[in-house]
Amino acid sequence: MISTLSLSLVLGMTSQDPNMDFFTPPKELDQIKWMMGKWKGTGMGLNPAGEGEMKIAGSANCAMELGRWVAWTGDYSMGPMGTMNGRMMLTYNPMSKKFEGTWFDNMASYAMPCTGYIEGKYLVLWSEEMDDPMMPGQKTKFKITYSNEGKNKIGLSVKFRMDGQYLNAVSMTYTK
Repeated sequence: MISTLSLSLVLGMTSQDPNMDFFTPPKELDQIKWMMGKWKGTGMGLNPAGEGEMKIAGSANCAMELGRWVAWTGDYSMGPMGTMNGRMMLTYNPMSKKFEGTWFDNMASYAMPCTGYIEGKYLVLWSEEMDDPMMPGQKTKFKITYSNEGKNKIGLSVKFRMDGQYLNAVSMTYTK
């Protein structure tokens, strides 16, 4: 009985505040519907061997899952690094008023939480500060930007901070 009363109180409180409606997918997710679909991409990435840039090619599928999670799942040929398989799970949190998500892939031993916002045609995401996987003892932060370049085109930019400056890690263009 106590648990039923508690649930009734919680449901009653959340239904009166539209910002606290946990059961309805946030309308802010409509702002990134342009990402949905199957995509083919090409681009360039920083070669970790220090030999300039490398070509990247891949595909991605972006779909709504569980009614409120945007899942960007991709497979990429990363030149001398091999194949990377990765996934971003993203939603909008009405309490923090930010997009929140996590990127994880088969080339990293960690998940990368990030938060962000919409700025015009851009979805801009920032990682938390973390240990730099390429430079032990150093800290870094990533900036991931998806850009709506039209009905059938998306841009992607991934930058990381080194010595106080953001450097390009990946730059890609996707088409349907």
